[in-house]
Amino acid sequence: MKKTVKKKTTAKPKAKKATGRTAPRKTGTDLREVYGALGRILSLFAPPLRLVVTGNSAKPQTKLTVPAPVVVPGAYSGKPVDLEVAAIIPQSASVGFYLMPLYVQPALRSKISPTLLKFLKGKSCFHITSIEPPILDDVRNAIELGTKLYSERGWL
Repeated sequence: MKKTVKKKTTAKPKAKKATGRTAPRKTGTDLREVYGALGRILSLFAPPLRLVVTGNSAKPQTKLTVPAPVVVPGAYSGKPVDLEVAAIIPQSASVGFYLMPLYVQPALRSKISPTLLKFLKGKSCFHITSIEPPILDDVRNAIELGTKLYSERGWL
């Protein structure tokens, strides 16, 4: 009678699923410094705008809104809303700077500095990774353009 010997097999390691996330980029500037610098710029506009900080210390959000709820024609079912001008939200590899007037008037993009436009990802989100003076000046100027647009529409 012949003995059968079972061969030992080693299981192949399972492939890891791709999550779509990438490792944070190494930058010369700590993202907390970027968030702080952008927060200081937003605070320059309050008042007349309202500065709202939400979230926790690990994931804060700072928003710059109009002082009183407004009715946006053709939106929000005619209900008054707290309309945002700008917001900053820390992300894994950058700080998201959102300029909401770009939704209201996309042509505003042509007035934003080409240096800042290099950081634009999507319609209104800029991925800021450094606090060099030209970028900070461009962010301040972009917020000024947005507040001017909202003023012209009577929302500010």
